[in-house]
Amino acid sequence: MKEESYILKERVKSLINGRKVIAALFYTFNFDPKFFENYIMPLLVPEMEFTNNNIANNIIWRRLYKDNKVPAITVYFDQDAKGDNGPMLDYKLVPVNMPMVGKNKGNFHPKHSFILVEDSINQQELIVITGSNNITQGGWCENIECISEHLLINNKEFPYEFKNSLRTFINSCYDLFNKTGWSPAEDWVYSFLNKIGTNKDKDYYFFDSVSSSFPEFLKNYVLIDPTIYKVEIISPYFSNNPEILSDFKERNLEICIQAPFSQGYCLLKKELYDSYCQSTVKWYFPEDEARNTHSKVYAFYGDTKVYAIVGSVNLTDPAWAKVEKEKKKIFNVESAVLFINKKEEIKSILFKEIKNTDIKFIEATGLESENWHERIEIPEIDFLMDWSTETLSWRSKIKNPCQLQLDDNLKISINSNKSIDLMGNTLVLNSIAKKPILKVIESLGSESRTHLYYINQLGFQKRPMEFKISTSDIIDAWELLGKVDSELNEWLVNRLEQITEQFQDENGIIIAGATVGKSLLNEMARHFYGLTKLESFLKDSAIERKPQHTQIIHFNNIKYYLTYDNVDTLYSYYKNIFTLNTENHLLKVYYWLLIEIIDTNLYSQDMLSFAKNLKGISKEEFKEFKMAFEGIKVEIQNEIAKISLEVVNTGKLDKKQIKWALSVLNNEYA
Repeated sequence: MKEESYILKERVKSLINGRKVIAALFYTFNFDPKFFENYIMPLLVPEMEFTNNNIANNIIWRRLYKDNKVPAITVYFDQDAKGDNGPMLDYKLVPVNMPMVGKNKGNFHPKHSFILVEDSINQQELIVITGSNNITQGGWCENIECISEHLLINNKEFPYEFKNSLRTFINSCYDLFNKTGWSPAEDWVYSFLNKIGTNKDKDYYFFDSVSSSFPEFLKNYVLIDPTIYKVEIISPYFSNNPEILSDFKERNLEICIQAPFSQGYCLLKKELYDSYCQSTVKWYFPEDEARNTHSKVYAFYGDTKVYAIVGSVNLTDPAWAKVEKEKKKIFNVESAVLFINKKEEIKSILFKEIKNTDIKFIEATGLESENWHERIEIPEIDFLMDWSTETLSWRSKIKNPCQLQLDDNLKISINSNKSIDLMGNTLVLNSIAKKPILKVIESLGSESRTHLYYINQLGFQKRPMEFKISTSDIIDAWELLGKVDSELNEWLVNRLEQITEQFQDENGIIIAGATVGKSLLNEMARHFYGLTKLESFLKDSAIERKPQHTQIIHFNNIKYYLTYDNVDTLYSYYKNIFTLNTENHLLKVYYWLLIEIIDTNLYSQDMLSFAKNLKGISKEEFKEFKMAFEGIKVEIQNEIAKISLEVVNTGKLDKKQIKWALSVLNNEYA
């Protein structure tokens, strides 16, 4: 066991080492989606450069999804410990609603990162990080945390018991808490651990509270050594009763514990501190009082060996308990790794004993969540937003009447319904897209409770965007089609950074409608040219003679530009000119001509046939694309029929305008 100090982000980056990430599976107590998406997820796409601009990064992510460059990602987290920010990107969320025991409940508390990487010769390696760090800024950037890392390689570094214990843990969490189906990330990681190229077990072992209680684990793997004479413990949370240490006292172990301190104050109740002292516990100062110590470490010292345990296990009764199906007492889900070291490898983890009695105490604030068990029961509801069909659905297991409140005027009974069609309800759809946290009101007789839920997503490509560029900018982007992706990405990012800086208010919020471009009337020729350029790029017959992998990439481009709602896609362009027409910034005749061209030339049967004939596309992929393609085509054709009534059948069409527009068309296409 080698001890090192580092910034976790940089360590994970060095472990990935530029290799392709196939899948990432995370387990955490606290979960902050905003931090995860801006700080951790970019590590999983090492070939991409991200910026400090959230809007620009959002565009980059949509293009990465288009190119299938985002790995499968799943996050398990405690439903009671989620952050205030909903998930903005597309990955699987598994909220864990721990069972109530009377008025109390435990925590879903393991901290794991499983990252499966693959090198250029298809050699896979599983990075396993186990420790005390939540997926929060504190857990990855600010606190003092303790983690262990393992690099598992089939037939090389693949200890039988350890890898099987990890596999059992993943399967147990799925069986107990995942109500929506085995995710691709779980499948990738579990399949890797299921490989048979094992080798001799090492001097490290995995603990999880689903398999055994912490005392049972200690008895079987640590306290079998009769020479152990001392234990050192680092934990930020403590049982109110020092009897939790009774087994150590019976063995006459010297018990040394680090007390939590901040700015000279001990963050414990004096009564608790004194009761541990009376149980012969020796208290120690932390090495660094300026930072919050969130580590959970146990070190047992024998004559020749030191047994060090690193993980999520606090010195509390629920943390030490085994997960029970009967649910008669509070328990946490915990995990840790035991390392068996030679004594000379670890001298001590505690250094300065507290010997004076003049200690100043202050009760900790803002830290109680991991050690607080009296909570309300949360109705079990899993929400799924399908952006392609604009449908919100849910699965529920609830005792009391619950209402989903989408806005002040739209409230839906969860008990009586399983879904709601939001087709055309732009206000609600934009609201969910902007902040994907749903509010549910539970009725309890004369009282009510409010619960908040994250949503899982389908059809992420059709999710409304917070921000759009002008039609003129979209055409500028299309000018770069056919060049390397990095050039187009760089142009989009630079343009978005310029626009967002120019059109944000003092709070950093985008001013709606502030990016309306130049008059479309003055740029008609460019728009006809832009549409022609896009059509030529998408329906390039030379692609059919290229290798299969190139044809797959091109199919993704067709799918992206014709069915995704991103800043530079055709669907986004159509929505922009629709808005311009609605707000009377665009003459109807030109709007009519543009959507006729879009329908006839781009959402055509020829385009659909071209996409279908590309090699390497599965029937399921094409079926999904065709459904989205035809849905948008129907939307555009309905708009054409409506506008035709307004500008043609009613005699309002200006023949001079048509003549000019057609001449522009002829000139540009010529």
